[in-house]
Order: sequence, then structure tokens, then C-alpha cells
Amino acid sequence: MALTPEEIERQQFSTSKRGFDPDEVRRFLRDVADAQRQAADSPRFGRIGDEVAAVLESAHRSAAAIEDAAQAEADRVRAAADAYAAEVRAKADAETELCETPLRSVSARFVPQKRIATPIFAASLRSLPIGLGVRSNEISRLRAE
Repeated sequence: MALTPEEIERQQFSTSKRGFDPDEVRRFLRDVADAQRQAADSPRFGRIGDEVAAVLESAHRSAAAIEDAAQAEADRVRAAADAYAAEVRAKADAETELCETPLRSVSARFVPQKRIATPIFAASLRSLPIGLGVRSNEISRLRAE
């Protein structure tokens, strides 16, 4: 609640038998009002307020600049990471292709031969006695193919 010096000086209080001395209260209120007038008229307080406002404004500008710089750095780091990831992926895809191409060629030649050879090999396994060191579960698996 902001009071003007005049409101302070004109403030009235009810009286009581054991209350304060009215003259003393009036003098005190007059002193408070005078002090408030001096504070309001003092260029020192106005200057301090202006300085505080300038400091706060500067702090807000600095904070915004720091935030902008941090966002720009984050964007730069993210772009560099994305570019590096794309480069690594491209190299991996190229190496995969280098490995898969010969394998496809070999597979194309040998898969048909495997289809022919597997029944012949399985028949040969069936004729082997178990006691020759060949494990029965391996023979069973190969027979199933």
C-alpha cells in the first residue's frame, strides 16, 4: 500500500485513555512524511533505480545471446554427427556390397550342387556304422537334411 507524504501527515487515530500522546504521534508522522518526500525527490534513488534497470536489461540481453550461441553450437554438433553417421553408413553399405557380391556368385554356383550332393551324402552317412567316431546326433541332423 503506497502512501503519499500528505496521507501520512493527515492520518487520524482514535484516542483512548491509555493511548499514545497525540502530539508525539503527529510529530512522528510529519517526520516520516518528510523522509518520504526527501527520498522521492533525491536524485540518488532515481539514479540507483535507473542503474538497476540497465543492469537487468543488460543481463537479459546477455542471457539471450548465450542461449542463441548455445543453440547454434548444438545445431552445429548435431549436423556434424548426422554427417559422420551418414558417412559411416555409406562406407558400411559399400563394404557389405563388396563382400556380398562374390558370395552371391559362389552361392549361385554351389546351392544347386548342394541340392544334388546332400541326398548322396546322407545316403553315405546312413551306411556308416555309429562306432566310427561320428556322433549320432550329427548323423541324425544330416540325415534330416
